[in-house]
Amino acid sequence: MKSMPLAVCLIFLLFTASSATAEDHERVHALRLLLRREQLNILRAVRSCLELPYRLGGTYPEEGMDCSGFVYWVYRTSGYPMPRSTAEQARFRKHKARLAPGDVLVFRGNGASGYHTGIYVAPGWFAHAPGRGKGVMYSRFDPSGHDFLGAWSPIVALRHESPRWRKIALAMTETK
Repeated sequence: MKSMPLAVCLIFLLFTASSATAEDHERVHALRLLLRREQLNILRAVRSCLELPYRLGGTYPEEGMDCSGFVYWVYRTSGYPMPRSTAEQARFRKHKARLAPGDVLVFRGNGASGYHTGIYVAPGWFAHAPGRGKGVMYSRFDPSGHDFLGAWSPIVALRHESPRWRKIALAMTETK
């Protein structure tokens, strides 16, 4: 069961179409290959966390993880700055028409921040640390669900260097 969502994701990535013009084809192709490689790195990190125990406030595999700790660790391990708290991760959400593997999903949650986060892995699937008694796992995902609030892509945000993302990234790098 662990490999099924990853396989679906790989198929999805291979058949995603591009709307590039002829003169942009090579540049677009190179960017898409880079994005796919970055997405695969994120998905490998996700997979390495499966079945790790849930621990409120946990950030690292050896201690267990909560939802924001899981998202934080996956992105930091893959070389991306990421806020640690669910509230900070949720700040970047927006309504996206198309989700891509590696997008951070934000849901209405029961914790202190009122949010829950996870990582989109393939159509109909996401990975998250759902709560006590359940480790990091894949779960079904329905974007029309009433608890889904939005998503964002740290890979794309960093690539486009949005001022908001760059500000938080710089602040996080300076404190480490």
